[in-house]
Amino acid sequence: MEWITCPRCNFEFRSGQTSELTCPLCGNDFEYDPGLTRPDSFPFTAEQDTPVEKDHRTPPFVPSAPEPQPAVEEQPMPQADIYSPLPNDTLGSLLTEEIEAEEPSNKRIRIKGSRNVLRLVVLVVVFVCIIAAGALAIPFVKPMLSAALASNPQATDAPAIIATFTSGPTETTIPEATDDTLPPPEPTPIPSETPVSELGIGSTLISEQDGMTMVYVPEGEFPMGSEIYAGSERPVHNVYLDAYWIDQTEVTNAQYAQFLNEMGNQVEEGSFWFNEGKIEETDAGWVILEGFGDQPATYVTWYGARAYCEWAGKRLPTEAEWEKAARGTDERLYPWGDDAPTCDLAQFDECNWETLPVGSYPDNASPYGALDMAGNVWEWVFDRYDSGYYGLSSSENPTGPEDATWRVMRGGAWDAAALELRTTIRFKVSLGWGGFSSGFRCVMEP
Repeated sequence: MEWITCPRCNFEFRSGQTSELTCPLCGNDFEYDPGLTRPDSFPFTAEQDTPVEKDHRTPPFVPSAPEPQPAVEEQPMPQADIYSPLPNDTLGSLLTEEIEAEEPSNKRIRIKGSRNVLRLVVLVVVFVCIIAAGALAIPFVKPMLSAALASNPQATDAPAIIATFTSGPTETTIPEATDDTLPPPEPTPIPSETPVSELGIGSTLISEQDGMTMVYVPEGEFPMGSEIYAGSERPVHNVYLDAYWIDQTEVTNAQYAQFLNEMGNQVEEGSFWFNEGKIEETDAGWVILEGFGDQPATYVTWYGARAYCEWAGKRLPTEAEWEKAARGTDERLYPWGDDAPTCDLAQFDECNWETLPVGSYPDNASPYGALDMAGNVWEWVFDRYDSGYYGLSSSENPTGPEDATWRVMRGGAWDAAALELRTTIRFKVSLGWGGFSSGFRCVMEP
């Protein structure tokens, strides 16, 4: 640390810097000069740090006039490490003499002091304005808060606390509830959360249009086809399907009669939707023969099956969707497993030669709960028929070939042999055929 004397005001101070010094009293910037270090006449001695009687107003030497300083940006004044401990009367006289003979650099000290005072005044005025604005806003805000609390059903039982401004300090107390105060609103009961089960095997829904019960088939892969029987069922190939709903049973005569009464029996590509069978057209509309309302609708062409599904807000299943719903993912031969068909499991040619009401064999349910997917009636699917299609089939949501003539039927019927009840058998039929064993069911996306 060195003792430094300011060449302008002769103020002595100590600093560890040796260049670009700034006087902490007058703000003068100057370079370090060894000739300006503390002289022998300074009122401190090297042996002791006690002040001696000496007039500090007389400088030990007369400095030369400082050279004009170039204009620089105003920077914060750094503080010296240690200020010279001058007596109060001596420091006051120094300040008086220097202010009388002040130079432009000394004016900056006075201007900066004035700016600080002005800033303090502005802050005080702003603070007072904020308090005054808050006091004026209370009469308007208080009614709004009261109305909001009264209409809020989630309000708690605790009373609201509203801050007010008074002329003097007062003790804040929470008033006791009186008849004039608003009663606390009754708590609204929180409804218990209704568990939402995830869709999976065993899930069902009722179709709004035709009242049909539908079962859920989850997304995933399954092995399609068979290597044991006809060549059109080969090769076995894995197919991925998105999830879907499928009718639990075939569409009944009662449901199809409702469709005919609303839509009529129209013609597509030269074929009627329905070839009259157990539903007859009368002056009163389409009427079901007595005793056949819950039996599967037959004499329905492919066009009539597709039209019904669209009317019901659904569509015909693809061949892959039908087979997965019938056999699941374990390559079973029949919907119920690998056991050979019996008259306790399905309606086929070894049993009564006629259709039976849908759902007559609950033991023949598929892995997803679909009934009658073996026997009773053949079922239309969307796909065209191509005996070699499995070798070219898409592995994801296939929809059959695009340019074949025949359409596919699945599942066997009341007049079919036992082997024709297999889940993999494919039967090709003309689109306009609608006979005594042609039925169908529909599917729908979740």
